[in-house]
This record gives sequence, structure tokens and C-alpha cells, in this order.
Amino acid sequence: MSYQTTERFDIYDEAGHPIGTETREEVHTVGHWHRTFHCWLVRRDREGRARILFQRRSERKDTNPGCYDITAAGHLTVGETPADAVRELEEELGLSVRFEELVPYGVVREEGSGEAGGRTYIDREISDVFGYVTDWPPGRFRLQEEEVAGLYEADADRLIAMMEGDEESVEAEGVELAAESGGVAWGAAGGDELAAGSGGEACGVAGGVELAVGSDGVASVAAGGDELAAGSGGVACGVAGGDELAAGSDGVAWGAAGGAGLAGSVVEASGAAGGAGLEECRVRVSAVTVLASEFVPRDRAYYIGVMRFLRSLVAEEGDVSL
Repeated sequence: MSYQTTERFDIYDEAGHPIGTETREEVHTVGHWHRTFHCWLVRRDREGRARILFQRRSERKDTNPGCYDITAAGHLTVGETPADAVRELEEELGLSVRFEELVPYGVVREEGSGEAGGRTYIDREISDVFGYVTDWPPGRFRLQEEEVAGLYEADADRLIAMMEGDEESVEAEGVELAAESGGVAWGAAGGDELAAGSGGEACGVAGGVELAVGSDGVASVAAGGDELAAGSGGVACGVAGGDELAAGSDGVAWGAAGGAGLAGSVVEASGAAGGAGLEECRVRVSAVTVLASEFVPRDRAYYIGVMRFLRSLVAEEGDVSL
């Protein structure tokens, strides 16, 4: 999504009554109230615990760049409703969901200000907030480069404790966009070359039978279509006969169908059979230590309330499955 002044929002007074429309730039310069859409994703792990997914905003964003934030969110342009804004899930994450599948949390009002790109902004939002239980781990999503720099997940109980001030930080795992200059490399030269990055990450497809292991223990293989290699981190991917998808021990899988392209979210440990180009290989596995102060500045009560709500969705799903 671009941030050109041609994008217009409905604007509102303090009481929430519509008072006209204005450009995105003007809305954030003057501080008009406008409407947004929030959708938080949560998934149930193998032990039945809730794991909340959250994104890291792109450094290109015009508000709160680089902060951790809602899994997917967006502004409502002129005439739009929250039902229209469900598109944000597919645009930002590659997840297609019907609006009726979302569980409403409520409407919140937020005010904030800051500086981004050398410009100050005032952000006043009226936000419709929703939750959705997914079975996708972070590595399965397709990240929109203009909006999302990374996607992570962490234990719901620990995130709540952190927001309540009972824990200083939380460990999270996920994927992040990898700049080609960052030392991550991939090889597929006629199916028999291996390319290693300066950071030690590597993967290759040597005639479909070679295994490349990076310094972090992550591995990938395309062994005649019938081998699967797991790294010490439990992450694995493969190509089975060029048309199958191999799953890693964490349930995340990546592969290339017939060597013609990369399927799904491709991480630093991925290979393509047949030596197809790997220029799309732009995402890498990442583990981070998260601080509450690194999230978009909001009233902590918002985060605590939404995270408890998401945890309850997983608990209810578990009760139904029993």
C-alpha cells in the first residue's frame, strides 16, 4: 500500500460523527479521527497452549515504523466498512478469510503521536478489533514487503505477563524479510551448485541429492524427491519428486513444485529442484527477544484485554474439539 495523498479516509468529530473526508497525509498531520481495522491471529500449539502472532511493521510505514504490532491491520478508506477491510489479511499475510469467520472483540479509540520519515504525525483512530484462530505457523504466511518486516509468535500467557509488568521480555519465533545484502544466500545453478552467504546461511540443490547446512543448523534438501533433512532447530524442508511438500518437525514446510518456482513462504533454508531461479527467496527464520516497549505505544490495557480474548478463543476451540 502506498501513502500517497490520493488515498482518502472518512473523518469524524470527537463524538464519532462523520464530518467529511480527507487525505491520509492530512489526517495524520492534523490528527483527524478516522476508522481502522485490527485483526489478531492466534493458534493452538501441540500442547493446547495459545500462541499469539504479531507482526513487525515495515520501516517504510508513516506511523510507528519498525514496531511490533497487530497481526494485520489497516485503514478504512472512504465508504468502506470493517467487512471490506478483511482484505488486509490477504494483502499483508496471504491469508484468505471471510469476514464472517472473524470473532469481534469490540471497538477501541486510540490517540498517539510521533515522528516518522522526518515528519511528525498525530494518529487518532476508532478501531474495530477482531480475533481469528489459525492453524498456520509464521513460516506459512506470505509477507507484504511494503507493510510487514516480520511475523512472529509467542506464548499468550507470557505475552500477557509481560504487558502486565510481571515479565521483562518474551522469546518469540517467526520469520522476517531477509535483505539480499544481509549475507543470506541460496543456490540453484543447474541444480548442482551451492551458494553460501557471508552469514553462514546456505542451501542448495545438487542434482536434487545434496544437503546444505547453514551455521545455524537449519537444513534443506531435495533428494530425488524422497528425503527430508532436519536441522538442529527442527526446521526442515524438501522437494518430493518436485511436486510434494515436506513438513518439518515444527509443522512448517517449504518446497518447490517441479522446480518451477518457490511455493509458499520461502525461508533461508529452501531449495528448488531443477535449478529454477531463487530470486524470490527473501524470508528467513528468526528468533527474537521482545520487550513491551517495542510494541506500538498503546494503553497496556488494550494489549492485555485483546491477548486474554485470544487466549480464550483457543481455550474454547479446545473444549469443542474434546
